Amino acid sequence: SSVNFSTYLLIFPMMAGMMFISEFIAAQIPTTGPFFGDFYEYFTQMMGQLTDNPVIMIIMTVIMAPIFEEIIFRGIIQKGLINKGVEPWKAILYASVIFGVVHGNPWQFISAVMLGCVLGLVYYKTKSLLMPILLHAFNNLTLSLLVIYGKDESFAKVFHVSEWLVLAVGIVLFSLFCYLFMKKYKVHYAEM
Repeated sequence: SSVNFSTYLLIFPMMAGMMFISEFIAAQIPTTGPFFGDFYEYFTQMMGQLTDNPVIMIIMTVIMAPIFEEIIFRGIIQKGLINKGVEPWKAILYASVIFGVVHGNPWQFISAVMLGCVLGLVYYKTKSLLMPILLHAFNNLTLSLLVIYGKDESFAKVFHVSEWLVLAVGIVLFSLFCYLFMKKYKVHYAEM
């Protein structure tokens, strides 16, 4: 289904806010030590191979991943669960957790679950799979540009600001625009 332009003005700042919040939370997971250190080193090497060619990285992360992942996680899993009678909030959560697990590491798991919940809510309320695809592409494009030009996935590190400031801006953006989105789409807590 189609959505009006005002929806875009609500969902993109809401998504940016969640990106900032999830960055802060994911940054609390250790990257050193016997288990996390080795795993983080392996993960960093794998991601380094993906970022060797920026064009390939953009095609894979900004175009292909959002299309295929949103069709699978929101269009098939989430919608399928709702069609089977699972409460919408549970279907959104289950699809988001599976989405996080598929990312295969604890740092992206946290972000994927949190972002997946936003994508799931937007899909559920707008009934448009294009919305989560665009939001997913926005998330991946933003992170890709941080890596390409800033040499890091962290907003705080690239822009030389406090992680707490990133969190505060994230909370304000997400809270305000989520409230406006929920008001516009008449999301009631009893409905979820």
